[in-house]
Amino acid sequence: MLAALRSDELATAVGPEPDWNSAAFVDARTIVAGVEDFLHGDGRTEHWLLDARTLHPLGRIDYPHPVGEHVVGLGDGTWLTTDPDDATLRRWTAPADLLPG
Repeated sequence: MLAALRSDELATAVGPEPDWNSAAFVDARTIVAGVEDFLHGDGRTEHWLLDARTLHPLGRIDYPHPVGEHVVGLGDGTWLTTDPDDATLRRWTAPADLLPG
């Protein structure tokens, strides 16, 4: 094992017991991962950017639109999400201040 990060180590607002629900490579140095509290939460998902080598959290992504739990990394610095109803597909890129140097 190279690195580990427990979902409950994140300062998340989704609930007291968050669980990972998806993860994907944004690029060679960055992972985007989703957490949700399936037992106590309100169904809201948060996505976090993580350093791919250490899994250190780089920051929570503040989307301008609601997103569903699944994320698909494209490996070119972008990723795809759907809205909670799976009706709209969106492509995202990270703000430069959240990417590893």
